[in-house]
Amino acid sequence: MNEDQRLEAMEELNQKGEDASKVVVMPKYRLDERLNVEKEFDQPPSDLFIALGWDEDSKTQRKHYR
Repeated sequence: MNEDQRLEAMEELNQKGEDASKVVVMPKYRLDERLNVEKEFDQPPSDLFIALGWDEDSKTQRKHYR
């Protein structure tokens, strides 16, 4: 990945109102009405963060992005 892609991803995250300089980002969940399950939404850019761990549901809080 080049520096331009990284800076672009940081700017996009800042425009969403998130702090791109955070070290750890927790996932956000919402209810999918059709499937009646909680699904993750608004994932951070993969250019800046990698997903670690997994969540069995929205309350487990083991999954995070670094």
